[in-house]
Amino acid sequence: RYRHARHRLAVPADRARPVTDARWISTEQYDAVSGTYDEGYTPIGREGRGGLAVDTSVAHTRRILFVKPDYWVIVDQVRGSGRHRAEQLFHLTPDAKTVVSDAAVLARYDNGASLQVFPLGALRPHVSIIEGSTQPIQGWIATGPNRKVPAPVIAVSYEVALPATLYTALIPSHSGQGVFQCRLLPPEAS
Repeated sequence: RYRHARHRLAVPADRARPVTDARWISTEQYDAVSGTYDEGYTPIGREGRGGLAVDTSVAHTRRILFVKPDYWVIVDQVRGSGRHRAEQLFHLTPDAKTVVSDAAVLARYDNGASLQVFPLGALRPHVSIIEGSTQPIQGWIATGPNRKVPAPVIAVSYEVALPATLYTALIPSHSGQGVFQCRLLPPEAS
């Protein structure tokens, strides 16, 4: 297991690291960003960051495409070898009410808006909601110095052989009335 110390990314899940390389493109139709980290991970235990041992056998590239103003597509490429647990974590605000289904997670908000998170592709993830956990710390939002409140986190976990590519779509609805369906299409034959 690897984890990013600041924001959760889809990488093998008990390691910490910062992103070291990022690129951004913005047009009227879309925004696109790509970032890669390949400088090694350290173990994360119950108490937080682990020792000084650095594992450089795994690298992670995340690409995000925002098709304005409708939806996001996230592509996580995890390079390395062997079997690993890769985990994507999506942090929500405390007022989010979540429902997990076979195809997606629906988060509804007090203001009527909603967000659907669709894990896509052939790999079948385990999806759970974490809120207010202390072992390890997960599912909180800071409301001030030394103050926090529980807030749901969508955890999408995969048991994968590396290298692996994970696909996710995020579809918001301002009115909350849209419940969408989404699937990954195969590449066109040339």
